[in-house]
Amino acid sequence: MKQVASLVKRNIQVYSRNRMNIISSLFTMVIIIVLMTVFLGDSATSSITSFLKEFDPARDAVQDKLNAGIYILNWIVAGILLVNSVTISFAVVGIMIEDKENNKLNSMYVAPMKRSSFVFAYVITGFIVTFIMCLLTLGFSEAIIVANGGAMLTAVELLKVIGVLAISVFVFSSFSFLCVLAVNTSSSFSHLGGLIGTLVGFLAAIYIPIGQMPESVTKVIKYLPTLSGSSLFRELFTKDISAKLFSGVPADMVNEVNKEFGVSLYYGDNEASFLLRLLILTVSGIIFLGIAIAIMRKKHLADR
Repeated sequence: MKQVASLVKRNIQVYSRNRMNIISSLFTMVIIIVLMTVFLGDSATSSITSFLKEFDPARDAVQDKLNAGIYILNWIVAGILLVNSVTISFAVVGIMIEDKENNKLNSMYVAPMKRSSFVFAYVITGFIVTFIMCLLTLGFSEAIIVANGGAMLTAVELLKVIGVLAISVFVFSSFSFLCVLAVNTSSSFSHLGGLIGTLVGFLAAIYIPIGQMPESVTKVIKYLPTLSGSSLFRELFTKDISAKLFSGVPADMVNEVNKEFGVSLYYGDNEASFLLRLLILTVSGIIFLGIAIAIMRKKHLADR
């Protein structure tokens, strides 16, 4: 374990040495929040307010618009946390590519360490750095929500969000390491990172709400950890504002809205519980990590 800890410390130092890595991660997060609020926020808010007006024309339209805006802002923030779990962990674990290109990895392999230890070291590095960055994202996002008239998460909800965040970061750090094993150069890593960064927004139903996607697509992405993770965050972030926004609206109609925006997930006619989605997320991470360890061991045997 001391060897793993030493390698983790070394990896964190390598990543932190380039401050642009940290600045770009935070700057990208701000840009995404602004762009999604501007281009997606208004249309989504109008959709919800129109729905409420049709249900009851006598409702307070001004208050509904305010609450709908806060609901969508929380929805966007929840998605950003999932995106950061993927993109930041990928960037951090990518230091392995630098080690490959500089032949440092081959030198490390000479050390009396199991190949699984290298896997754990890079994944743990990705976990630590990404988790800290996502906590900063969470704090910044909460400030934006409060500044726009929303309320901060309760202590219980905050702890749940942090718990889901920890699992999400573990899952996608493991996934990122698995992806990095498939590339050997900075160029290919950069291209793969661009592809993953684009796809995650769609696979987590962030750029387009799941209710607006073709049924053939939703049948597939429902079983991916990206959608399970984003729906968990959305449920926690929108819980309180949802109660205010949909006050007096029948439960079945509220469920349809939540289904439309991916706050809740359905498999057939059955709604997936919080624990089931958490299980899908966790098992996915274990599978990614197991495959990565198996590949590293196979490479070790092939190098003998």
